[in-house]
Amino acid sequence: MGFVSYFAIPINVVILLVCRFPSVQIGASQDLDTLLMTEKSILSQWLEAKDKVFWTRTNIIVFAILIEHCVIALKVVLAMVIPDVPHKVV
Repeated sequence: MGFVSYFAIPINVVILLVCRFPSVQIGASQDLDTLLMTEKSILSQWLEAKDKVFWTRTNIIVFAILIEHCVIALKVVLAMVIPDVPHKVV
């Protein structure tokens, strides 16, 4: 089950970035640079509302990757701290 999280966590982070509200059909004809603020994902809207200059598309993706790595690292630490079986089996 732990191996599945190495795929599930990044996919969930990508969903946060990709799910958006386009006014035109998604495809090759859609230009990401001309999207309105209301057409972007909720995460992008929230971060750009905080600081539009700093939260570019690249910084948002790097932030998402950082969050993903932190969640996986926390999962590994918790797996090391909590033993699978008790030390003394009766």
